[in-house]
Amino acid sequence: MKKIFSVLMLFSVLLTACGAGMSAKSAASDVPFGFTGAGVMAAKTGEVSGAFVTIKNNSGQADRLIGAASDLSEMTQVHETTMENNVMSMREVAGIDLPAGAILELKHGSYHIMLMNLKKDLKDGEMVTITLKFEKAGDVPVSMMVMPK
Repeated sequence: MKKIFSVLMLFSVLLTACGAGMSAKSAASDVPFGFTGAGVMAAKTGEVSGAFVTIKNNSGQADRLIGAASDLSEMTQVHETTMENNVMSMREVAGIDLPAGAILELKHGSYHIMLMNLKKDLKDGEMVTITLKFEKAGDVPVSMMVMPK
């Protein structure tokens, strides 16, 4: 229990430190984004994992998240969780609008990044990079900490 608490505290401190000043700019565009709460769930090779992050469009220009990429898995997609007739399902989405000044939360039970057929184990506490693909800003790499399941 102490180990889990220690890992969670470390994760919280690192997220706060990284999120406080973390922003990214794509070479393809001048559209800045802020990223907080970036994390991916621990999983073993061949399994599926989810990645989550809050994205703030700090610009005066709307953009659209149109995909994700990672060398961690065979397939990386932006998904949405939906509930129909009391059945929860996930499906890939073509894109998510991100108006100027808006905040987009990729989180459990909503929009998120799916990493399918992992090429390696994702271990608690390690840092990984997932590239978010935007319609205007282009490819933006985001560092994420692996979190316990």
